[in-house]
Amino acid sequence: MSNDNEEIIDLDEFNTKLDNLNISQINLTNKIDDLFDKLNVFENSVISINSELIKQNIILNNENKELKLKINSSTQNNDEEQPPLWLSNAEKLSSNNILNKILTKELFYKNINNKIIISGSGTYDAKEILKSLGASWNDFSKVWEGNIDLNLLKENFPNIKEQE
Repeated sequence: MSNDNEEIIDLDEFNTKLDNLNISQINLTNKIDDLFDKLNVFENSVISINSELIKQNIILNNENKELKLKINSSTQNNDEEQPPLWLSNAEKLSSNNILNKILTKELFYKNINNKIIISGSGTYDAKEILKSLGASWNDFSKVWEGNIDLNLLKENFPNIKEQE
């Protein structure tokens, strides 16, 4: 009465295969859970490091502004730029190097349909001031742009150059 197409199934063997599949599924689920835990720890580490870098960047940016102000105020009366008197000789050399690095970063602007576009290697250091003037970062074009008063822009960045 048996049909040639029928296969006889051994229940013990079938149960063993089912148990193995369940164990494999549990192992896979555990491995996925472990992977998610590791990714979560990694993500938290990256967020923590990024947060600390942002804090340090803000501190350095503020120190940079203070240094510029001190240097500008001490050299305003002199035709020849000299380091401030309050710096030691070693600091004067270091200060000049820092100042040169800051001053070599350039800013450019162009006016397109009454919208000011700001670019150049100095935009990152100037971003807080640019934001305060109403500019916003255009991630696609990698420039700052906005309806900015050109006189205020030049007042805040006396070395900015018009780009043609």
